[in-house]
Amino acid sequence: MAEARERTTPKFAHKLSGQENYAAWKLTLRRYLRQYDLGKSEYTIWDVVDGTLKQPAAAADTISDDDKGKSAEPRISITKREWEKANDFALLVMTNNCENEPYTKIELEELAHSAFNILKNNYEGKTVTHIGVVLANVIKHVYDDRTASIDEHITEFEKRWSFMRATVSNSAFPDNLLDFAKHLKGLSETEAAKSEFLLLSLPPFYNSTVENLRTNATYSYGDIVNQLKLYIPARQRGNRGGNKGKKDEGPSSEPVILKAEQRKRDFAKQCDYCKSKGWRGIGHTENECYTKKRETNETKQETKKVEKDKCETSDSEAVVYQNTVQSADIHSTTNTS
Repeated sequence: MAEARERTTPKFAHKLSGQENYAAWKLTLRRYLRQYDLGKSEYTIWDVVDGTLKQPAAAADTISDDDKGKSAEPRISITKREWEKANDFALLVMTNNCENEPYTKIELEELAHSAFNILKNNYEGKTVTHIGVVLANVIKHVYDDRTASIDEHITEFEKRWSFMRATVSNSAFPDNLLDFAKHLKGLSETEAAKSEFLLLSLPPFYNSTVENLRTNATYSYGDIVNQLKLYIPARQRGNRGGNKGKKDEGPSSEPVILKAEQRKRDFAKQCDYCKSKGWRGIGHTENECYTKKRETNETKQETKKVEKDKCETSDSEAVVYQNTVQSADIHSTTNTS
């Protein structure tokens, strides 16, 4: 039995705004209302909201054993007045913690259970579109160091991941979506999947950091987070430091990373050049390969240097030969004289 306590209307950290925070809001509501019991019964106010504790009949002053589904247990009396007070309090908690749109959907409801069902049907997310939106909400979260630090990016990523996990864990899906929801639930509970989605949210500028983290199979999600918080700022500082003294080509706020439209990945693309070196070679073609261009340029520069050295050597040899001939001529002329 929940401990009896004075009822106070709480202010949740985040009011219900829609599907994006319904799962978290529902958990907060349930945890709060389960703290308040009803008289001397084993029920709490949450049982009124979720429909476990039915409204007493108008002619009855207590709830029957059949209504409670407790026919084999001693009779527990709940007065009609106690039920009504619990219902009104639950309605007050819900309406006070809803933004405008959800509020307008339940403001005229007189039963907490009915109001809760309205919000549940509107925001719980039981369609394939809703599940897709939850997953896309994670995938589309891409790091941009012009607007956020790596700490802020990870915090937002974890918030979106938790929402996806809560949605597929706490929703009752129709039969045609059970498989989809089941597999997404399994994905959301897999640490390796969470780690990979976080790494995929980083733009190409950090590819070397990402690949280094992927190669370490012993890293947990927490390890990867710690490494990103350590290496990403250092990489940014190193890049900015390397650009000091160079001619400015744009505003001082020019980002370190590539622009958003340049960061879209096409995982159907594969690079044979990178694969020949034992790398993954995913997300670009050989013609687009930065590594190949860089190494080709380095080879060209080395070739030019070798050719230049050869020319300088040939010139030096020619000068030596010319000086030798001139010395021989002078010596011959002297002897003749």
